[in-house]
Amino acid sequence: MRRLLVIIDPQNDFMRSPEHDGSLAIDEAYADMQRLVRYINDDAPEQILVTLDSHTVDHIAHARWWSDAQGNHPEPFTEISVADVEQGRWRGRDPEHSLWYVRQLAKQGNYALIIWPDHCVMGTDGHQVVRILAQALEHWEQRTGRKVRYLKKGMNDYTEHYSALKAEVVIDDETDMNTELIEYMSQFDRIEFAGEASSHCVGNTLVHFIDEIAPNEAQKVVVLENATSPVPNCEHMAEAFFAQARDKGVRFEQI
Repeated sequence: MRRLLVIIDPQNDFMRSPEHDGSLAIDEAYADMQRLVRYINDDAPEQILVTLDSHTVDHIAHARWWSDAQGNHPEPFTEISVADVEQGRWRGRDPEHSLWYVRQLAKQGNYALIIWPDHCVMGTDGHQVVRILAQALEHWEQRTGRKVRYLKKGMNDYTEHYSALKAEVVIDDETDMNTELIEYMSQFDRIEFAGEASSHCVGNTLVHFIDEIAPNEAQKVVVLENATSPVPNCEHMAEAFFAQARDKGVRFEQI
């Protein structure tokens, strides 16, 4: 059986680990990674795909993009609505795009725009894969003679990119559905999902993938349920994604 392990955003900024107190730390994320490391060491998959959330400080979901009339930036976890932008409570670095963007989010109805703490900024320690997993991946490469496939996402400042397959708001070919990646993933007999966070990047990638593949292929997909956790207070989002996946035939396993 050809197995692909997909690890979504296992990066320091999502962890509270011995080496790093992440800017957007999820309480259970480090324990997720510990279980995942044991899983990889005990039963190595044929291939591993790791996605990396990759931003600049000027990203549309970071504070520096936005300011109020006095020039103040929003606090982390501020929600910016269409009305906030239309009425001038918050003004984006690119005003025309900013208004269009929040209107698109509202139209799609998936998420409101949340200002996250600056996280996974390229070139910082927070962008790096958490140490225990990085060591396990290196050991896997040495044992198997294969290379981990890494995929950066979120580098376009003008849109959020929770899913590894498609941006939250598509603005160009690079942010549209990654059909090449879907074809690559689909060739495996078992596709396992783990990583952070189940309420956002894992959930979105999972649902995008099962929506794009043939209905009878969803049974090849497995969520490693105790190797992924939601952003605090967003548990209901993870539950909604997982309910969609179960309805399509996706399996859920503990490791």
